[in-house]
Amino acid sequence: MPIARSVNLTQLRGYDELIHKLDQLFEFGGQLISSQKNWLIAYTDYEEDIMLVGDDPWE
Repeated sequence: MPIARSVNLTQLRGYDELIHKLDQLFEFGGQLISSQKNWLIAYTDYEEDIMLVGDDPWE
């Protein structure tokens, strides 16, 4: 069963804030912001391509 949550990107100033917000929303306990990168954050863009967070400029 998919779990949907939304984030208002206009309230964030960059990818670091987004990653912190996602860490809180999904209760990762700091794993997303850890120096040991055990997770990749991906999304589907408007062309239906799967992208990694940070691949495109924030602005």
